[in-house]
Amino acid sequence: MITFEDILDEWFRMHAPFAKRPTQYRSAIFYLNKDQKDTATETIAAMKQMCRDLTVCSDVQAATPFYQAEKYHQDYLKKRGIRH
Repeated sequence: MITFEDILDEWFRMHAPFAKRPTQYRSAIFYLNKDQKDTATETIAAMKQMCRDLTVCSDVQAATPFYQAEKYHQDYLKKRGIRH
């Protein structure tokens, strides 16, 4: 079973949460309950402590219903020939 902590560890391993971006492009951790919120907040606090020279710009927000983007937004990288 994959835990919320496992997901956070992998997310921070793959993702640099330090870049300041406009709100609509900023990264976020979405939680489902108080335990997940506390874990996410503690993880970001630990990251801030380790990386004092950098500002962690990821938000921690309650999960809300997810709505898939319109069809023309799908496959953005593929449509532009960008490989990741």
